[in-house]
Amino acid sequence: MIKILLFVLVFNYTVSDTITNRTITPKHVKKRILISTLFSKKFFITEKTTDACRWLKGFKYQREQCQKRKGLAEVLNNARKYAIAECEDQFRYYRWNCSYTKDMFKKAYRETAFMQSLATAAIMFSTAKACTDGKLQNCHCAEETPSKRPDMKWGGCGDNTKKAAHITRRFMRVHHPSEKFRDVLNHSIEVGVKAVTENEKVHCYCPGGTTCAIKLCWKRIQPFVNIAQKLQYRYHSAIQVNSKNLLNKSSWRKQHADSLLYASNSTDFCGMTAGRRCINKDNCATLCCTRGYYEQKVVVPRRCHPKYHDCCYKVTYDICQNEEYIYYCK
Repeated sequence: MIKILLFVLVFNYTVSDTITNRTITPKHVKKRILISTLFSKKFFITEKTTDACRWLKGFKYQREQCQKRKGLAEVLNNARKYAIAECEDQFRYYRWNCSYTKDMFKKAYRETAFMQSLATAAIMFSTAKACTDGKLQNCHCAEETPSKRPDMKWGGCGDNTKKAAHITRRFMRVHHPSEKFRDVLNHSIEVGVKAVTENEKVHCYCPGGTTCAIKLCWKRIQPFVNIAQKLQYRYHSAIQVNSKNLLNKSSWRKQHADSLLYASNSTDFCGMTAGRRCINKDNCATLCCTRGYYEQKVVVPRRCHPKYHDCCYKVTYDICQNEEYIYYCK
């Protein structure tokens, strides 16, 4: 009887200890990263979709916001489309072409930081546009401070980047066991927000017709492709951070507010470029690594032989069949 009692006590202690360790120790925590889900091509909203927020399963706060705030599900759906389309377009002739595996989100790679900044920018952009169009609950046109210029007055319906930035920051905030990973990705959020804010442009018109004593002006965010191009430049000029101390210094972070940061070097992605198309021989030499490439002759219809018609300022063209070469990695 005593032996049985001792066995039960030891067994209970072992199980309890194991469960406790798995609950508390970060290495046992299997935590998904939001951007890995944002860039997934699954669960886009369609006419048949019954739960537009189900792709956020496992992200309690984000899913609650998606379900409660009217219009946010559509905002997020559009943002995911913006982010995926621009990421694939910007990197279509690079070794890394925006494809990813789950391993990419285990460390703070350059690509991870870029995807975080692009997803942030896409959500902020989509949110601001929805606010302007009156399609997002509790978000309206921007309220600007009165202009100090006597010939200018804020009016119209400007994009509400301040409100959009607030919503986006809360939605994208990273909570992760690894301090360095968390700090790098949260810094990427700020880079994404800054890229959108700096892409605003003032538009004005004269309500008085020919006389323009006072211009009525408002701010609008420029097309998302402009933001994506800016972030692609940040990707190529990203700074590697080897010390936690640097990330903890606010002065150092402010100095590099425009820069993407990363902690770990990624692979060369050479194994993912077989069969990919490249632009020209120089691009192929880089994209195809050491495997080489092959040429393929194709016939492409192009406009040619322009004809100018004086009667109506019209230009017409013939269609010529041009032989061109396209290149693919071996």
